[in-house]
Amino acid sequence: MPPPDELQYQVNFIYANSSEKEPEKFWNDEAKRFDLGIEAFTNKRKAMEQAVSEITLATDTPEQKLRKIYTRCQGLRNLSFEQERRNKS
Repeated sequence: MPPPDELQYQVNFIYANSSEKEPEKFWNDEAKRFDLGIEAFTNKRKAMEQAVSEITLATDTPEQKLRKIYTRCQGLRNLSFEQERRNKS
């Protein structure tokens, strides 16, 4: 019978894009790089801040803000992925 480790699922992380060996520091750096990529892609910080200020109140807790933003985003429709709309064009 094979060793028990060979029968279990496992994930091995290899931190190849960085010389950082500490996982927490590595993922913090990755999050910063990811954020820069998102920021460059959207490049609409002021519009986003305005939309968030319309959705939330300054007195809302962080969780309340998150829930309100999440609810608003769930109401958005991506028309390019809707079969019915694409077939009518």
